[in-house]
Amino acid sequence: MIAGFTIESTIFPYIAVWGIKPNLAIVMVISIAMLKGSTAGALSGFFIGMIRDVFFGKFLGLHALLSMYMGFAAGHVNTRLVKENFLVLVFLSFFATTVYESTYYFLYSISRYQPDIVYFLKRIILPESIYNAVIAVFVYLIFHKLEMGIQARERATRKY
Repeated sequence: MIAGFTIESTIFPYIAVWGIKPNLAIVMVISIAMLKGSTAGALSGFFIGMIRDVFFGKFLGLHALLSMYMGFAAGHVNTRLVKENFLVLVFLSFFATTVYESTYYFLYSISRYQPDIVYFLKRIILPESIYNAVIAVFVYLIFHKLEMGIQARERATRKY
């Protein structure tokens, strides 16, 4: 998680496309939920969201709550679909980012001002959703490789 936030805050500003950079927190939660299920997805979503709230958020707990629900939902979808299907991962990342960012902007607009939703949809939400869907494959592959390494080490240390 810490490595992800370090990468997001140091490297991603340099790879922004039209001022939009990927939201690695969403992609990490989706990847963990796809690999480990709804409970791990919800827990990782809560902790990743809380870290995001502490460092970047305006309202403490908003990112944590949204990420927790997103991780739970993605993990629940995981039980019904094939984990290794990258099309599911891409669609889920796109959909989760769209819902997450739309909800965030809606809740933020209630407390501050009335934004132009069409502008945010065209200029921020949809481009970020596409960007997240693309990088989700790479992040998932890294997480999958780490998970396989952990499982192999656990199998090697078991004594039957």
